[in-house]
Amino acid sequence: MADGDIAPASSDNDHWRVAIYLFTGIMPPARGTVFKDLYGNDGIPLMTVEINDSSPVPSIAKLEAINDLSWRTQNSGWRIEKTDFTVPFYSGVNRAVGALPVGSEVKMRKARITLLGTDTVHDVPAGGVDMGGRFGAGSRLMQEGFKGWDSRPLANYSYGSGLALEQLLNPPCDTHGWDNNGANAARAAFLERINQLGIEDRNYADILPFATSQPQADNYLRTAKRKFLKAVMNLHATWSIWAHYRGNPLRWLHDILLDVTDDVWNNNITKVRHKCDSRSGRGSYSGDDHHEVKHDGFRASAGNYGNLDDLATWKAIGEEAIRRWQKCAQDNLGEAAKQALIDAIMHSSTSPRDLHVLTTKNSQLLWP
Repeated sequence: MADGDIAPASSDNDHWRVAIYLFTGIMPPARGTVFKDLYGNDGIPLMTVEINDSSPVPSIAKLEAINDLSWRTQNSGWRIEKTDFTVPFYSGVNRAVGALPVGSEVKMRKARITLLGTDTVHDVPAGGVDMGGRFGAGSRLMQEGFKGWDSRPLANYSYGSGLALEQLLNPPCDTHGWDNNGANAARAAFLERINQLGIEDRNYADILPFATSQPQADNYLRTAKRKFLKAVMNLHATWSIWAHYRGNPLRWLHDILLDVTDDVWNNNITKVRHKCDSRSGRGSYSGDDHHEVKHDGFRASAGNYGNLDDLATWKAIGEEAIRRWQKCAQDNLGEAAKQALIDAIMHSSTSPRDLHVLTTKNSQLLWP
């Protein structure tokens, strides 16, 4: 991992970042750092989590649990429309437990979750381009001590980089001076090389006594520019699909939370029944109103992540969401970026030495 990376995010082998810099002149944030300001309480990435007791009335606890899970249908795939929701579960009377036998008394508890990361007007990111935003510390909507969050580095990496590619595909087909969230563009290496080739070829044609030299040079330049734009178009097309359906890390977190709540429903909530043990004495009745495990297989854990009562479990869930987002970025953006670099270099260079100059010189700029 590179210096400054915050695990599990990593800047290693980031071909997307290299390609964006060489194509557009934009320096995207290092991938291993884009989540550094998207942590909630207790080191939990992408969300804040607070765990507390549910309703004091056991007879309606299961009904509350069903209502609490309505966010599962409000959030669908990449379209994250609800960022504050609850995951209900039964746990031991004395809190954190794993498995419990039939007859054990349990109590309903809730993990209250707030997802982090919206755009500049605090709308919910729901696929497509998200420009990122900030949420300040000290809000009464958050837990005491919450330091706020900033999703702009992530937005610059996931979305701003693709928007920079669009600048090359639309007039004036240049990124020089273009600004996105404070990320200014320098001269793009490939465009500079094509322009330099034009100067070199014209100077070369001036000193050669061949009538065909200049047309040949012009044809070469047209071919180089056409291949360059094709490489940019292909890379942009891959990014456009990825950004819409997979670029939002909350989508990956939501997928995991769906799996977790499926597991909770099947191995926790449906294993429990409400029970009221009535006792009589001298014409009066009293009841012990509680929940207990009715069926085998009860557990109060979130799969392999840990006990639902433990905040470290929710930290592990957030970290897994980052891993899935990162792998998807590598598999889609990274592979497409490698191919685009190969295509562009093959047609914007006159010798193998140009390949060496473009890759090594600019890589040193990326990783000094």
